[in-house]
Amino acid sequence: MNIFQSEFAFKGGDANLASFYVVGGVGDTAFGGEESFTYTLGAGYQVAFNRHYIVKLDYRNYTYDSNLSDDDKTVNNGGFSLGVNYLF
Repeated sequence: MNIFQSEFAFKGGDANLASFYVVGGVGDTAFGGEESFTYTLGAGYQVAFNRHYIVKLDYRNYTYDSNLSDDDKTVNNGGFSLGVNYLF
């Protein structure tokens, strides 16, 4: 879901669309022979440099319960991603 939509001017040129967005979801994580219900929360920023190219940077945190060690514990795995989209 886009939260803040704006325009971004790179080096004083034409203004391009940009937005800050949040991501949320649920799913399943299979690791080490066990499967766990997983919650995902994250946020990111995207900039459209022209009508065809969009660059995205986001962070997502995956939270699930694991008992791979001797005790049950909640695991938080996070990750950054950088991507380029081409719109045609």
